[in-house]
Amino acid sequence: MNRIRRYCREVVPARSESGTPTLQPLEARLLLSADIVNGPPDSFFTGFGEPGSPYFAQSFTTTDQGFADELTFQAQPAGSTTTNSFNPSDFHVLITEVDTAASFFKPTTVLFETDTISLPPGDGTQPPTDVVVDLEGLELDANTTYAWIIDARIAFDGSTNQARAGFTNADYTGGAFYFSNFNASNLDAQQNRDVAFSDGTFIQPGSAPDLSFSLTFLSAPIADAGGPYTGTEGVAVTLDASASTDPDDDIVLYEWDTDYDGVTFDADLTTTNATIDVTYDDDFAGTVAVRVTDAEAQSDLATAAITINNAGPLVATGTATVNAQYSDTIPTLTFNASDVDGDPMSATVETSTDGGVTFTAGLPDDGTAAGGLIFNGADGQVGTGTWTIDGTADLAPGAYTFRVTVTDGDGGASQATADLVVDAEDAAATYTGPSSISTESDDAGSFSVELRAAVQDATAFSADAESGDVGTAEVTFRLTPDNGDPAVEVTGTVNPSGSDPLTGFAVADFSGQLGAGNEAAVYTVEVLVGGNYVAVDAAVLTVARPGDGRALGAGSIKEQSAQGGSVGVTDLHGNTSTADVSIADGSKVHFGIHADFKKKNSVLKGRFSAAFRGANGDLWALTTTDLISFTTAENPDGDASTRDYGASLIGTARLINLSTGQYSDPLTLIVDVTDNRGWGNDDTIGFSLWDGDSLVLSSNWDGTQTVQQDLHRGNVRVTT
Repeated sequence: MNRIRRYCREVVPARSESGTPTLQPLEARLLLSADIVNGPPDSFFTGFGEPGSPYFAQSFTTTDQGFADELTFQAQPAGSTTTNSFNPSDFHVLITEVDTAASFFKPTTVLFETDTISLPPGDGTQPPTDVVVDLEGLELDANTTYAWIIDARIAFDGSTNQARAGFTNADYTGGAFYFSNFNASNLDAQQNRDVAFSDGTFIQPGSAPDLSFSLTFLSAPIADAGGPYTGTEGVAVTLDASASTDPDDDIVLYEWDTDYDGVTFDADLTTTNATIDVTYDDDFAGTVAVRVTDAEAQSDLATAAITINNAGPLVATGTATVNAQYSDTIPTLTFNASDVDGDPMSATVETSTDGGVTFTAGLPDDGTAAGGLIFNGADGQVGTGTWTIDGTADLAPGAYTFRVTVTDGDGGASQATADLVVDAEDAAATYTGPSSISTESDDAGSFSVELRAAVQDATAFSADAESGDVGTAEVTFRLTPDNGDPAVEVTGTVNPSGSDPLTGFAVADFSGQLGAGNEAAVYTVEVLVGGNYVAVDAAVLTVARPGDGRALGAGSIKEQSAQGGSVGVTDLHGNTSTADVSIADGSKVHFGIHADFKKKNSVLKGRFSAAFRGANGDLWALTTTDLISFTTAENPDGDASTRDYGASLIGTARLINLSTGQYSDPLTLIVDVTDNRGWGNDDTIGFSLWDGDSLVLSSNWDGTQTVQQDLHRGNVRVTT
């Protein structure tokens, strides 16, 4: 491989104060020597070259470490008219180390040697050619003395000018270089003689261009690590060293130490591109370093600050929204979390009822149904974790947003939300109030009625085994008159039955006025169940002035499905307590009824009484204290083929324990009888006592209302 580049350029050598050209650019010795046939045995360059070969050498001392690029021999100063007319021969260039301790110029180790260099022959018209030697990035140490040596290996005409020791001048007609006034005996005096490329003319010192040289070094790259960098663990950060430069424009390698300690460079990433992505698995604050290397294996290091912030765990929900009815088990809500750096995780849950605007800690629980919502999942789960919300929706209907916050060991936190939509529980509603009432007198047009309804949880009538608190239901009675007047609504709370928590009762008072000349008014009564339940029922209520009807009868019934409750009682000494009222199983209940309007239908008169034995053996009596409404109707069931007559009596009555003397305050009494125009058990009767919306006693209970039953003995006569 030929390691030389050829080109012509003007060179202006440095000059001394006398104007004589001097060597440039390094201060060093220009040494001449001839080791030729028949020359002196103590050749100055012992061990170099061959017999008959002249050498030209220059020593130089480096200041910094570097990589040598080119060595240029400059043979023609600016403005010179010297031309090249000789025929050159081949030569080599060597770079050697120098023994500076020796008393004479003593090269030691050859570090670099070119292949044979051949200059083109001169034609006498062009100036001598500069010689540029490519040193291929030869590494030179700092503060070290080296030398270059030209090994001319020229031929000469030995018959005409036999080279010899002590010659005064030499003219090698076939040579490439010329030198003069060399004498081995006065070498020290001649060691600074001039040497030049020439056109073959004899050269005197200072009268011809100097052979000067320059040495250039390859420039190392300049690294730039970019930054400062900021990122998040688990997310790629792009490291960018594209601002790195190299004068030779030949950066070939980028190495990155992603956690440089300032001392040891560990190449974590290697690439030929200026940019590269790196992902940190954990938070980190420190230094990143880049080492750039060029084609000559020169490199440079640069650093940049990098901050990798902790990333909160990734939290996701399996299902965004689930639905459940009040008091039912909800579908499980699952929250899955993972942490980039595998920290232990903990979780908390909050609840919002305003669409996620505000949150309160924990899970809500109204305390009205068994169970409640449960937040499951242990703290300290490492790397990945799962938390769930399940249990019972003991909540009022509405939308609930649950926010789960998962926190890792580094304090990073992330959140995810899921929604629970609670629907009202199915219920059954039954209107249990009167279907007809009367004003208190023919002259009075005002009326007041207690509207009643029974509400049952779905567990009471379906396969739904998850019951709630029926007391959380709300009942609205909507009464729509048939005359086109606006509907009226009254509300009542639901009171669960003491003996049947799946059933509750609502009572609401409704008052009105029959217009002058109106004998009756008909209302459609809708029972609308809300709150935590949903149900609807409807009935018809007729309000009429007193008529000519009458109910009269007596007899007994045999207990079948009587229902009792508790009631407050007072003894003969004024002491109050609570008594359980019930009818002994299978026992007889004796009754008597007489009701009609006297004095030309203006005043309601009559009474209802009953006697029975309680479950504990006490004897009880029931007797009316006031009559509020009495109505009669033909075919009350709407079946004209039966030719029956019904009567409804509403009033107040007192319970008296004949065994203890205790008695209750007046209770609401509702009595319904049907005269089937037969005798004995063809007729039916049913009665109930209420303390507001609490059932105290029912003669025959079907779970929601009192049902008439056949007489065991006796007869009832109803006229209209």
